[in-house]
Amino acid sequence: GLQEAKKGSALEKRAMKMLAEEFEDAWKILPEFWAQLGPDHSGMSEVIEIYIKLMILTLSRPGEARCAKWSEIDFDEKLWRVPKERMKQRRPHLVALSDQAIILLRRLQSITGEFNHLFPKMITGGFDVKFDDNASLSDNAATVAIRRLGYDCHLHGFRHMACSKLHGEEIGEEGEERGRWDSLWIEYALSHVDGNTIRGTYNKANYLKARRRMLQWYSDQICPVRRLGLVEKSA
Repeated sequence: GLQEAKKGSALEKRAMKMLAEEFEDAWKILPEFWAQLGPDHSGMSEVIEIYIKLMILTLSRPGEARCAKWSEIDFDEKLWRVPKERMKQRRPHLVALSDQAIILLRRLQSITGEFNHLFPKMITGGFDVKFDDNASLSDNAATVAIRRLGYDCHLHGFRHMACSKLHGEEIGEEGEERGRWDSLWIEYALSHVDGNTIRGTYNKANYLKARRRMLQWYSDQICPVRRLGLVEKSA
């Protein structure tokens, strides 16, 4: 299994590595990074492109996304139900899917929809990519693809970027600024367990409605639906 990064350790620092050392710089680079993903620009496999983009938009951990199954995706409800077995805290997690995430999932469905896994293991044979549904995409496939683009970052770094962006957004007039997003919504979106067990008992939906609005806003900051090649291809 993967090593667990202890808080403040060198491993955690490495895990949190973003597109740049400083959050503001990393956030500025993100649109350019996003535009470079995919076969058109870098020759990257479309499956790996979608894996990276979905991780960015859903704030999920690499293992949660990599091992996802189609049975967990509800297109009608625009929800991804991650079972507790795959969650770090061993509690089931609901992810609200933005319009952008749904478009990416539809694209992916046309490639791997016949399999159990969203991202089955890829076996390359010349120009032909075959899939092995007995396993999921390898742990370092995306990391290697990102390095080939010339970026030195860790997949967990995208969660760190989202956390910084969402916590840092303020609204209100000067002297009356307040956070645009409630920190609890952000913590639940990152699947950090609420320490207040009583509140956890009564809050079965875990602020899903608010998180949906927040994640849609976040997706719109990165890639408005009409930009960066995310327009749904007409039939």
